[in-house]
Amino acid sequence: MASNNHIVLNGLLTGDAGLYTSQSGRPKITFRMAVPRTTERKPAADFATVVCLGKRFMPLVSHLVKGASVTVIGWLQSRDIPGGRTVTEVRAARVMINAEIAEEEKDEE
Repeated sequence: MASNNHIVLNGLLTGDAGLYTSQSGRPKITFRMAVPRTTERKPAADFATVVCLGKRFMPLVSHLVKGASVTVIGWLQSRDIPGGRTVTEVRAARVMINAEIAEEEKDEE
């Protein structure tokens, strides 16, 4: 049966990604991203923590820096943490760095 837990986010990184090792020994990359939304009154943003597990994400680490534009495809995942709290994160299945052309380059074309 197909899962209904599917999410696609486009936004900007709020800081450089962190590279860690999970308890099982797998590479783990985490980052926070701002996802813009518009309201009736003014522009706003929602913030999400993204978790990338596995070696296949390793080539992206140097590109996941503050201000980078990314698209993340994955699912929502909740986990319990000490203190009786629950954290909800985006578990990435795919991460794409969105290439952006600088305004100067557009004008030259």
